Amino acid sequence: MIKKIVDRMEHRLTRELRSRRNVRNIMSHSINLRSSAGYRIAATLYVPEGDGPWPAVVLCPGSDHSSEVFRTRKAPITAEEVGQLGCIVLTYDPSGRGLSWGAEDFGGSEHQDNAAIAITHLRTLKNVDPSRVGLVGISLGIASAIGAAKLLAQQQEPVSWVLDWEGPCDQRTITANQTRQEPAMGHQSTDESYWRSREAVRHVHAIGCGYVRLQASPDHAQPNELGHAHAMIQAAAAANLPWFQINHHPRNEHPTSPKWLPGGPLKANRALLRTIDKLIHP
Repeated sequence: MIKKIVDRMEHRLTRELRSRRNVRNIMSHSINLRSSAGYRIAATLYVPEGDGPWPAVVLCPGSDHSSEVFRTRKAPITAEEVGQLGCIVLTYDPSGRGLSWGAEDFGGSEHQDNAAIAITHLRTLKNVDPSRVGLVGISLGIASAIGAAKLLAQQQEPVSWVLDWEGPCDQRTITANQTRQEPAMGHQSTDESYWRSREAVRHVHAIGCGYVRLQASPDHAQPNELGHAHAMIQAAAAANLPWFQINHHPRNEHPTSPKWLPGGPLKANRALLRTIDKLIHP
């Protein structure tokens, strides 16, 4: 418990000091997107001062969070921190959350469409380099990120990369071994039609872009769970992707015993920002 308190204090202090040293002026403004189903999707753009063209990133929130989580320290990264790396950031309220229309979908096809629409919008902006656009899935945001990447690949418009931070990738890990039933929305574990679209491990082979998994031990939500990371890397390694990566291992290395990242919010923040920086500035 004492270690957790110290970690949180160090995390808060580090991010506060970093914010004071920020060298880029980041402007934010609200926009409305339109999903394929016709729902209004509330979103926010974070744009560095300057002409660009900039690389761009869509942040997919996990659990039942809206885009507001990326304005706070409840998420391992904020939109402002990512923008400071030198990119345009788009956050959005998935349908059924925040100011967006529609019903809660917990990473299903509607939420995947939301993330794909966000990518498509970014590519229309004059100050975005459409060849350098990626998706970040935070925890349960893995389903939205992987699903959106698959949709875009099927449309012959793949993203550059997907970054997955500790995402539960199948029915077992999404429900934490049947102990967390909210994402199931009343559906049984045997309901194939419900779970199939939400199980990222089934779809990573079809994203048509680079894939990186960041995983700490202990996991941020399920301390003793690392099977979801093994499953995702195994599926990525078996696919014909341009490249895949687990933590700081070399690309396309599939270790049987990966070197896990250290746990805690500060370590997650640093690992995410370092990895995103490398992805947007290859």
